[in-house]
Amino acid sequence: MVKKFNRSRDKATSSDKRVNLTKRDLLWFEFLHRHGERLPTSYLHEYTADRWKHFTASKLRLTDLFHEKNTAHKGTYILRPFQQFNMRNYLENEVLHVNSPRAIQALKDEALFSNYVPSPGGSFHHQVITSCITASFELCCLINGNIRYIPQHEILENANSPLKIDIDGGLIPDGFFGLEKNGKSVYYFVEVDRATEYENETDKAMSNKRKSWERNVKQYAKLIGKRIYQDQFRIEGKAYLLNFTTAQRRAQN
Repeated sequence: MVKKFNRSRDKATSSDKRVNLTKRDLLWFEFLHRHGERLPTSYLHEYTADRWKHFTASKLRLTDLFHEKNTAHKGTYILRPFQQFNMRNYLENEVLHVNSPRAIQALKDEALFSNYVPSPGGSFHHQVITSCITASFELCCLINGNIRYIPQHEILENANSPLKIDIDGGLIPDGFFGLEKNGKSVYYFVEVDRATEYENETDKAMSNKRKSWERNVKQYAKLIGKRIYQDQFRIEGKAYLLNFTTAQRRAQN
C-alpha cells in the first residue's frame, strides 16, 4: 500500500511507490545532462510540452522522481540542489533539478551519456544562469522549428577535443553551442559575467591569477578574430561571443 503524507520540498521522502522510467523521464534526464544540470521545472516541461501538455502533470512526475526510491536503479532519479533553499524567498521560486547518479546510469544504459557535456563552474547562481541560457536557446529552436540546436557535446565529440582552448594562459568558455539552418551553421561562445571578475589586469588580485574581464575579452578577440576555434573544433561556420552581464557599465563597453 502506498503511504499518503505531506512531503518536504527539500528532503526526499519515499512512499514506497514504484516508479518505472518513461520516455519523458529519459528526455528530461538528457536535457538536464546536455545543459549542465540545474534547470527549473518550467524548462523541463517546455522541452516535452509538444507531447505532454499539462504542466501540473509534469510537476507531479518530477516530484515522484525526486522522492521515490523504489526504482529499477534502486534510488531516486532527481536531486534538488540544497543551495536553492538558502535563497531569499525560495518558496516563491521554481524548483531546480539535477540528475542523480541513478539518472546518469539510466542515460548510460541507453547510450545517451556524454563526457563532453557542460560542467558549469563558479558559484551556484553562475551555474544556474549558464544552464538556463543554453537551454533557452534550445527551447527557442524547438518553437521555431526551422533551426537546429547543436549542443556542446556534439561539437566536441566530432572534434575529439576538450572545451579548454590553449590561448594566452588558457580559456574555458562558460558555454558553447551552434545553430544550424539550411545546412549552414553559426557558433556561439557564452560568458556569464555577474561582475565578480576583476575588471582589468592591473587589479591587485591578478597576482593570484584569477580571471579578469579585460583578459577574457582579449582572449575571445584572438580566438574569434584569428579563427583559432575552427582548427580546434573542426568547424567552418562563423563564431560570436555572447556575453551576459549584470554590470551595466560593462554592457555599455
